[in-house]
Amino acid sequence: MALLVRTARCQHLLFKQSSPVFLCRVASGQVTTPSKVPLYHLENHKQKEEFWDFQNDVYWKKQKTLKRPRSPFWIYQPQLTAILSINHRATGAIMALSVATFAVGINVAPHDFMYYLDLIKGLELPAVIPYLGKAVVAWPLMYHMGNGVRHLFWDMGYGFQMKNLYRSGYAVCLWSIVAACALAAIPVS
Repeated sequence: MALLVRTARCQHLLFKQSSPVFLCRVASGQVTTPSKVPLYHLENHKQKEEFWDFQNDVYWKKQKTLKRPRSPFWIYQPQLTAILSINHRATGAIMALSVATFAVGINVAPHDFMYYLDLIKGLELPAVIPYLGKAVVAWPLMYHMGNGVRHLFWDMGYGFQMKNLYRSGYAVCLWSIVAACALAAIPVS
């Protein structure tokens, strides 16, 4: 009995139409509008799917009439900290996938790594092209490392003031570009 009273009280709080007459109409199947039916009264998967589709349509129609954008990316100015965080995750994922792909690729390739390196050298490309290729490969590593050090300082409790956040963010960007260019300048023998 206590469970029934508590359920009825919750129904009244959550669904303002939870009068005994309404509940009898729901039980007898007279109510067909999904928005008027508490979710736990829907028995099969199809009814629940129709309920959520109806709710979704109502929500998006309201957003459209209020002329609200679908994504907050269109209305908020990008923050440096958010962009750096997204880039940190992206570079980590890119490096993980690249290393795994390279490892599998070099193991299934018919020749060893030095053969392919000599093949690229034999193309006699202008010096700028291998340099840019090495810089593109080195940049995610240097960026991820620099931002990782930044996070280590945060873990120790340093650099949370807004001014320091932006300074360290710009420092990481500058470090990653300079370090990637320096690594790319190392000749491959």
